[in-house]
Amino acid sequence: MIIRRYIVRELLHTLLTLLFIFITIIMLNMFVEVITKVAHGAIPTFVMFNILGLALPYQLSFLLPICFFLSIVVSYGHMFWKNELHVLFAGGFSYFELLKITLVPASFLFILVSFLSFYVLPHLELYKKSIYQSRNNNTIVSMVQPRKIVSSPNGSQIVYADEFDQNKNLYKHIFYFQKNNKNQPADIITAQAGRVINQGNKKYLLLYNGERITDKNSPDMEETLFKRYKFRILGTPMLMSKGNAQFLSTLELLKNYTPANSIEFQWRATFPFTILNMMIIGLCICRVLPKQGRFINIIYAILIFLVYYNCIIAINSIMIHHAGNAKINLWQLNLFVLLLGSVWLWYLDGCCWFDKFFLKKS
Repeated sequence: MIIRRYIVRELLHTLLTLLFIFITIIMLNMFVEVITKVAHGAIPTFVMFNILGLALPYQLSFLLPICFFLSIVVSYGHMFWKNELHVLFAGGFSYFELLKITLVPASFLFILVSFLSFYVLPHLELYKKSIYQSRNNNTIVSMVQPRKIVSSPNGSQIVYADEFDQNKNLYKHIFYFQKNNKNQPADIITAQAGRVINQGNKKYLLLYNGERITDKNSPDMEETLFKRYKFRILGTPMLMSKGNAQFLSTLELLKNYTPANSIEFQWRATFPFTILNMMIIGLCICRVLPKQGRFINIIYAILIFLVYYNCIIAINSIMIHHAGNAKINLWQLNLFVLLLGSVWLWYLDGCCWFDKFFLKKS
């Protein structure tokens, strides 16, 4: 019991340390990226913290398997390097016993990642969709600031205002450009002043004393002077949707198990099963001899995880490309890795698991 608690404590300490380091690095990089986009007008300020908050569960579902895998390699490798596990193995300890100890934290992580993947992330997708639907029509308007060029993500709309009078709630010297597609003529609007008005749940830009030019580079150019001109800026989606399956709950995916829903369900189930697969592979490569380097197996661990994760991405892309009718799927990949790791660990343990099981029974 003391040995079990010691091994689990060392494993969890390493796991939490690695998770904190990875989360800090990724969230700081994402924060800098979001701040840069806000500064350039690509996204409005009011959704900055929403983006960061939505990203955290996604990062956890991806980082927990790799951090658990590396924590096994690092903590057990360190105990092998200090001869702690070598002494235990000499006294009758085995990989099978180490596997049973490691299964305790792995079970909790499996439940946590399953909760994130099957329940939390689909609800976050629905929340992102609601943000898209409620913010899409006024995204560009909400970002208009004096002396700042605001552009839609695809460059089809550009808004610029030179000054803003807070007393009159009025923008001055406004420039607006819009071209939704190649076949549609471009509109260039300049005005001396303008303000944002609300009508219902939509926002409009009301301009005063300006000029509207249509298709400036064409012989059919039209030029119109106006005293008042109101138009609605449609904006472009900030949070693009990838499909309908990702918005469905896991129960709805299982009730209507179409090829598209099958792909989405396999993608959600992959990350929990990655915990188990990486646990077994980590036990296979964690052993370090005293004369070897202390963290020599970390390089092998990173390479193995990169190969495994790239295989997941590649097979998922193949399944999407073949609309779920591909000859290979994620179930086959996960089962292959599980069997490979189990046979490998069984071989390292002397191929004696069944003998120990039947000896205990007799």
